[in-house]
Amino acid sequence: PERIENALYLREKIEVGNDCKFSISSLQKDFFAVRALKDCFNENMIFVEDGSYIYCDKGTYTLQYLYLPQDFGYSASVNCFPSCVTEDLIVNGCVAEYFLRHGFYAEYEIFENKFTTSINLASQKFSEVKIKNRLWL
Repeated sequence: PERIENALYLREKIEVGNDCKFSISSLQKDFFAVRALKDCFNENMIFVEDGSYIYCDKGTYTLQYLYLPQDFGYSASVNCFPSCVTEDLIVNGCVAEYFLRHGFYAEYEIFENKFTTSINLASQKFSEVKIKNRLWL
């Protein structure tokens, strides 16, 4: 399948047989909803979907659909941020926001400074890192 726009929207080629139905369970991801069904000329096709099957004329189509993400456990790791965005950066931002919303302004300033420093470091290009001149003895 081809990934479109975001992680929950896919485009996949399907083949509808003589019985004029396609089993949703044969899709590569956990189906949620149909966005569109298009023919080889990229024209929208008329179809009926009942949760188990998609009913339409016999042929080869492109199905655009939403799918459900996989289930994650408590200790699962989700790679949705670039490697420069660390857990500490996210935690500092969340804690700073929590303290600000609950009126703990001194604590907010501490975590806001940590968050701002982390953001600046994460957005800095390695080619821009400069080391101060040092006096060698």
